[in-house]
Amino acid sequence: MNASRTPLVILLLAGIFLFGGISGWLAGRSIQLPAPEPEPPTDRRGPGMTERHVLRLVGSLELTDDQRAVIGPKLRSHFEEIRQVRRESLQEVRAIMDRLGEAIRDELNEAQQAKFDAYQERVRQRIEEADAGPFSGHRPPDLRPRLRPEDRRPPPLPPEEE
Repeated sequence: MNASRTPLVILLLAGIFLFGGISGWLAGRSIQLPAPEPEPPTDRRGPGMTERHVLRLVGSLELTDDQRAVIGPKLRSHFEEIRQVRRESLQEVRAIMDRLGEAIRDELNEAQQAKFDAYQERVRQRIEEADAGPFSGHRPPDLRPRLRPEDRRPPPLPPEEE
């Protein structure tokens, strides 16, 4: 090949390559595939958990329309009853924890009380987040343990004297 034509051939090939890339990009933008259907959540928590459970049960049992009309409302009622019992028991647990907290706080000095109050606030926040259990209708943002140096387990208490 002639030396004077080499730069021209390289420029021509680069132009063809660039043209192909641009036209491919434009074609890809103009030909949009429909977004895939979102998969239903598989966890047992979060919004719609009751409906997912009802649909899963109805589908697996191959219920007739008449059976669905009877069983569906029963399941929904059942889950609402569980939510109510859970709320009531959680309130009782909170009352017990508050009494325990006061009993512990009475034994602490001011610096320890401040640390204990901060600790209790973190525990309350985690409980509120965890309140989004399987029957609450919403999912907590994060339930991983959040241990800080001051949260580490203290040495065991001495045995009770008889």
